[in-house]
Amino acid sequence: MRYFTKEWYDLMQRLDYTCGMKKISDKEYSTEEIRELYDRALKKEVVDARRSYNTPPSFEWKYTLLEPDRFDPENFLIVNQETGEWFHPETVEIAKNYVDEEYRKAWENFENRPAFDPTETIRFFEECYRDKLRWRFPWLPEWVVRDVDIRLLALDYLPEGVFRQLRKEEQKNKRAFERIMKKAQADLEQQKIPEDIKKAFCLHDAHLLSLKRIGSDVELCLSKDGAWPDGTPYIRLRCKNVTLYEREKGLVIRKRMGQSEEWESNCVYLYHELYRAGTGYEIHLLLTSRKLHYLTIGCEDVTVEDNIRPEEI
Repeated sequence: MRYFTKEWYDLMQRLDYTCGMKKISDKEYSTEEIRELYDRALKKEVVDARRSYNTPPSFEWKYTLLEPDRFDPENFLIVNQETGEWFHPETVEIAKNYVDEEYRKAWENFENRPAFDPTETIRFFEECYRDKLRWRFPWLPEWVVRDVDIRLLALDYLPEGVFRQLRKEEQKNKRAFERIMKKAQADLEQQKIPEDIKKAFCLHDAHLLSLKRIGSDVELCLSKDGAWPDGTPYIRLRCKNVTLYEREKGLVIRKRMGQSEEWESNCVYLYHELYRAGTGYEIHLLLTSRKLHYLTIGCEDVTVEDNIRPEEI
């Protein structure tokens, strides 16, 4: 990797330290005061949940997509009640009938809803609080966890002085991140990569199911992230006549059948860089399987097979 390195990935995790955090006064907080902050935060959570629960459904944004100059079948995914198959509506009328029916059902459910019960909201709030105490905020600088009462961090509170310092670090990290992204964009955009190959490698959060050497080739089978009603999520990339193959030590791939009865693995595809190398290509991948790993492949060509059947994986 030239740009999307492990160091770059670590930097990306340090861009939003203060996102969602609230400032409080610089002082030592007693257990009683922290309990008061806890109760206040819980009360707000319940109030917000009740307001959301009692807010009528709004489909305004969906109806906006039905306007003739904005209609795109890809924005709508409808299930055929008779066959169970999914499809994109060919006309505005078909899409409108679907939206109308969905809106009718949403209003029916809303009007027949039981009284709001805060039990689930309270349970979720308490679980999140305990989880945050257990995780101990590995994404924050060590000095923050050392200097700030972790009970305050678990409630998304930061003393004002700490908040200001973190905001400065955020801005510094964002400037460094943007410099790298600007250089990467300029370099990668000038590579003369065919559009079909560019598209094939847009696989963020895909599961890498297998990585094989087959003669002079290298084959990658992946399960793409997201829903794929028009086919399967599986794709096979074959790097032909490999001239460079560097698989970082420690990269282990274990395929398994998930709860949704689709193949998944312990190895996730994060980012890639594609370069021209003579008449061929050089492919740089950043993967994660507990830890970050690099995979680099140089080859003469790349073939793509989409909608692979599960039994072929």
